[in-house]
Amino acid sequence: MRASDIILLNVQSFRTRLMRAMLTVGGMSIGIGAVFFLVTLGFGLQQVLFESITTAESLLSLDVASQGDALKLDAKTIEEIASLPNVEEVSPVASLSAQAELQGVATDVVAQLVTPSYFRLQGMTLDFGSPFNEGDAEGVVVSSALLKAFNLEAAQGVGQELALTVFVPQVETEDRPESVRIVKAEPAPRIRGVVADDTTALLFVSSTTLPDVVVPSYQQAKVKVESEEYLNTVRDEILQKGFLVSALSDAIEEANRVFFVLQVVLGIFGVVALLVAAVGMFNTMTISLLERTQDVGIMKAIGASDRDVLFLFLSESFLMGLLGGFGGIGVGYVGGQALNLGLNILARTQDAEPLNVFAYPLWFIASIIALSALVGFSTGIFPARRAAHLKPLVALRYK
Repeated sequence: MRASDIILLNVQSFRTRLMRAMLTVGGMSIGIGAVFFLVTLGFGLQQVLFESITTAESLLSLDVASQGDALKLDAKTIEEIASLPNVEEVSPVASLSAQAELQGVATDVVAQLVTPSYFRLQGMTLDFGSPFNEGDAEGVVVSSALLKAFNLEAAQGVGQELALTVFVPQVETEDRPESVRIVKAEPAPRIRGVVADDTTALLFVSSTTLPDVVVPSYQQAKVKVESEEYLNTVRDEILQKGFLVSALSDAIEEANRVFFVLQVVLGIFGVVALLVAAVGMFNTMTISLLERTQDVGIMKAIGASDRDVLFLFLSESFLMGLLGGFGGIGVGYVGGQALNLGLNILARTQDAEPLNVFAYPLWFIASIIALSALVGFSTGIFPARRAAHLKPLVALRYK
């Protein structure tokens, strides 16, 4: 029996039992669609998280902090770290108490004294305005929480003039007791950007705006290495100096493990629906065999081999599984886009940014199609073997 004959017989079988075939493929589509919907939701959530916290440069950066008062990140230590092999640049950060005043309203704020490269190394993006860069570090960047203290929306903050006073701690020396130096930014800087942070009143300022501020030590530093292969080497060298070191890549590895477990759990829920659909397909193939027993006997009587009959039933179940796979991808995609649309409508009512919480990797789509074909093929093995081993005379007598 030629392959074209097998295909023709399968098409004829579908046409004569159209409703049953559609219900079987539909059940398979729902099972595959459940797997596709749940797992692509996991992929989408993972993508949303990583896109919000990672950039190419932030993945090459280490966060360095001191462990106590005995070992501080001062200017000398920063120079030592910057001189280490395979270190490209260092961006120290100092946290200072400050007071900000806008339109006659004053509030306390934490001022982060940063270098122009800080936002680039941190991988931090702004909702409005522009961050500091090496050629332009004038003004301040504020959090949306700080603007709320001034009864301003984030979009209204950019361009506003802000009076800024910082309180710089002075280290005790033989000639001078421990004290606090008050420095006022002159002229008053303008807000150049807004960070989405509704919990903490923060303000980022560079030494360009506060040239007279010299801090005794820094709270942390961003250290960028030349390439990923040097990340652990530089980390070990800084750890040997006694500092705490962490990397965004560590958090990403941990998040990947969490999302892997999440995807497996979601996939298991989908597989349950897939197993139910597979049982339905097995039932369909078994009934199909019973209804076509005499047809099998006639085919064998006119020369069809056991192998021909085996391929006939296996190809039918394979085709139904394949159609179920494509249908499942369609069901899962439509369901995902419907949920995504609903979430984005809700986000707009809350003045939040719309997000796409579903992701569709090509390798996963190909895997789903292969899985559905495999499930269809597997459910047809037992009925196909029974059909292949039927004796022609027994099959012809069957009623």
